[in-house]
Amino acid sequence: MKRILTLLLCAALTLSLAVPALAVQSERETAAVWLKEKGILTGDQNGNLNLGSGLTRAELCSMLASVLNVAYRGESRFTDVDQNAWYGPSVNAMAYLGIVDGVGGGKFNPGGTLTQEEFHTILGRTARFFNVKLDAYAQWVEQEGRLTLGQSSALSGYSAWARNSMAVLAWGLEDALDGTGDLLFASLKELSPKAPILREEAAAGMYAVLSGLEILP
Repeated sequence: MKRILTLLLCAALTLSLAVPALAVQSERETAAVWLKEKGILTGDQNGNLNLGSGLTRAELCSMLASVLNVAYRGESRFTDVDQNAWYGPSVNAMAYLGIVDGVGGGKFNPGGTLTQEEFHTILGRTARFFNVKLDAYAQWVEQEGRLTLGQSSALSGYSAWARNSMAVLAWGLEDALDGTGDLLFASLKELSPKAPILREEAAAGMYAVLSGLEILP
């Protein structure tokens, strides 16, 4: 009898630990499907979203250009971005708006995989583009000593150039817009700044910003 109870308790514990993971997976997949339906996230030639793969710099620009409904016409701003490529108008539009930067030497590296902190930096700039209060908050954060000791500690693992965008996404909703929650796909403790951003994470992150700022189409 004791053995049966032990097995039942173990099974219950296993299920309790598995459910949150499944819930997170389901939320990310739901976000990805929603973005696909809106034409923001596209699949490969077979329609597969490849959610476990990394997201490239060109792919993120394409997603953002779809959200903002913008395109760039003219000569490319980067030597390694063909304006006639599928991503050309999107990359150049995002660069023109100041949402993305090149990698130096006049190049953009469109096929490079983004890290989580790079992705969040660009997403934070996008949130600022959407909302003037968030833009003002980011400028306020950039002034030395504005963040609390706890906030500064939470961002210690991020590059200096990423911290104001991370602050916008982590605390801007509450500190600048009197809302609740954040604009991240996971808590700060669960993020890995230097790790590659997966397509499912990027979908969830973009959905978090669009829903958090109440600008879902």
